Amino acid sequence: MSLRCPYANSYRCPRYYQSRSLLGSAGITTEIDSPEDDELLKKWENSDLWPVTNEEATSTAGSSDRQPIIYSNFCPEVSGEIFGLFASSLCRYSDEIDRNNAHTIIERDGDSTRNNWRWEWANVSETHYRECEIYSQLSANLANQKIVMNPKVEEVKFTEASGKELITIKPGAFGVNFDLKELLSRASRWWLDRHGK
Repeated sequence: MSLRCPYANSYRCPRYYQSRSLLGSAGITTEIDSPEDDELLKKWENSDLWPVTNEEATSTAGSSDRQPIIYSNFCPEVSGEIFGLFASSLCRYSDEIDRNNAHTIIERDGDSTRNNWRWEWANVSETHYRECEIYSQLSANLANQKIVMNPKVEEVKFTEASGKELITIKPGAFGVNFDLKELLSRASRWWLDRHGK
């Protein structure tokens, strides 16, 4: 298996998108440009991968005057890139008293290595992308019928050598839309020409 999630892209996974969007809104990373953010939000809200309840949704919580304290249902790929921890949920210390107490315990236990996540975080739910329920749905293709994998492509046209348009395929609710009447007409003409009628 790949070391990194093959769906780790805002156009391929709603959890990746939500995680990136929330971090941008909180000022931790660069915000997604507004028109693109609106497009992605609309795309995912119309898919059956979008969370139905708040408990399923990717979210942050904490003081409004500083960075969030709690990161819940996050894409582990995003948290890995930003925080260096592949985790679905991360919780910072609520205040300096809690942080100082935790630091005292870390030092007492002799586990004061620099890469110990407990210096920064009170609680972390380490998660590999294979454990993500969204990954399971995407990899099993349970919900992909409503998802356009590359929304920038609006249509694909097939033409003859002369440049005459044969058929146009456009993304639609069930994968693609095409002109069935034109397709049947061309198939009928081909069959008649082939059989000398």
